[in-house]
Amino acid sequence: MARKNYFYVYQNKTYHEERSGNFLWSPKYASGNRKNAGYETMKDVSKGDVIFHSYQGNIVAISIAKDGCYSSTRPSSSFSEWDINGWRIDTEYFILSRPFLVSPHIPHLYSIQPANGPYTSAYRGKQQYLCDVSKEMVEYILPLIYKSLGKIDAERLSHFLSDIYTPSPVIKPAEAKPSIPTEQKRPVEIDRVEDGCVVYATIQQTGKPTKFSINLEKFPQQKVIIGKTKGDAFVLPNIKNVYIIEKILK
Repeated sequence: MARKNYFYVYQNKTYHEERSGNFLWSPKYASGNRKNAGYETMKDVSKGDVIFHSYQGNIVAISIAKDGCYSSTRPSSSFSEWDINGWRIDTEYFILSRPFLVSPHIPHLYSIQPANGPYTSAYRGKQQYLCDVSKEMVEYILPLIYKSLGKIDAERLSHFLSDIYTPSPVIKPAEAKPSIPTEQKRPVEIDRVEDGCVVYATIQQTGKPTKFSINLEKFPQQKVIIGKTKGDAFVLPNIKNVYIIEKILK
């Protein structure tokens, strides 16, 4: 993967106009002339950076910044609830033919997001315009987006991101040294969910697989899973999905 910065933008109110005009726009300050993390992040975008666009809970587009942000008055009356002075970033949008539902993957994405990432500890999207995205998040979510598209659309997206993203090559595992048995390095399956394990599950509503790294200190909401066994169902706070446990490793 090329060395670029990655961002996540929430555009529920302004997506259609910004998409049509190939841009992002935010005010410079929140009400009362206060700094706002989402607006300040606009200044971190540089030419060639990648932006994931969220609309109504889905990733609906991916864009590439044509340049860094610059001062610009608000584009139209659609933005009238914000101050007239703002930041603008011109981008090239790629519209996904199938919006990608993010909610089943938020628990894992939250665990690998940076400090200014797009999700809260309640596994919901932040009330913030522009957020940072880590390389690990991109490497997790992009293959899933490709898989959700038809062959032709996946090829078009691959061409669009050709200078930015290439699938990781398949690397054969190195042969274990005799002094360190391979078995000692591999996780083992356990009977019940406990702190520090990894839970592999299936989303009941969609049949899609997912996994959770159990860390109660970092994610206290996960305490509802502790003690569950293979085949058990569970739900997480503020998430409508029902998860069925397929395997527990530690």
